[in-house]
Amino acid sequence: MRNLIIRLGFFGSVSVITFVSLVLSVVVTIVALHLANLPVTWVGMSVSIIVPLVVAPISSGFVVHTLFQIHELEGVMRSMATFDMLTGLFTRPMFIASSTSAHHTAMRNKTSLSLLSIDIDSFKKINDAFGHPAGDEVLKHFGDVIRQNTRRSDLSGRIGGEEFALILPDTDLAGSIYIANKIRLAAKTAVIHHGENAIRYTVSVGVAHTDHDANVKLEELMQISDQALYAAKNSGRDRVFVADRDRAIESSTDMPPPFSRDHTLH
Repeated sequence: MRNLIIRLGFFGSVSVITFVSLVLSVVVTIVALHLANLPVTWVGMSVSIIVPLVVAPISSGFVVHTLFQIHELEGVMRSMATFDMLTGLFTRPMFIASSTSAHHTAMRNKTSLSLLSIDIDSFKKINDAFGHPAGDEVLKHFGDVIRQNTRRSDLSGRIGGEEFALILPDTDLAGSIYIANKIRLAAKTAVIHHGENAIRYTVSVGVAHTDHDANVKLEELMQISDQALYAAKNSGRDRVFVADRDRAIESSTDMPPPFSRDHTLH
């Protein structure tokens, strides 16, 4: 019933309810007069018509308006549970759920999959130096950087305060490193103007990759990319490190690797 009211809209719903109330009022009046052996008069019929025409729009309007407000609030709550309000990227729970599905698909279809763990360098210093509103602007900007440098099929989320993660389906290692460095360079070369301040920031990235013939669990892939991220942070930040078995090695920071053919941006 609620879905029908939502589809009809406010005025459509009120009109239908008023019409149904009018018909029921007339029918009930005629039946009641017939059972009481009383004649059907124009006064009685006028009352049975006027009353629902006055009462039904007011009462139903209040109920329908309240229902639409509840529906809107539920939509906001669903959006808040799905998307981070600052960056517009997935929240951590939604990112994990979507990544799990993407990982299952990759394992079932025997395709490659890459995971990028990203952290904004020295983010606390940005908040301390320029204030939390400025820090929020940096987060918003980096959300835009991620969207501008990934495909629609890629999954991206803000999984912590200044921590982000990406899932890149059907992407080989070279393509993953390329995207990681492209994102890193886009952040590094940006200038964010907040009031009279010009803010610059950098990011560190850890890359983990699994080929179609491997059977790496998503949890393992996340741990591996986190280890590569820590290595990038400990090596001076503003770097991309790639997990290589039991260690992490730095990718080229001067020039991104060749563009991967299977990671064409849309």
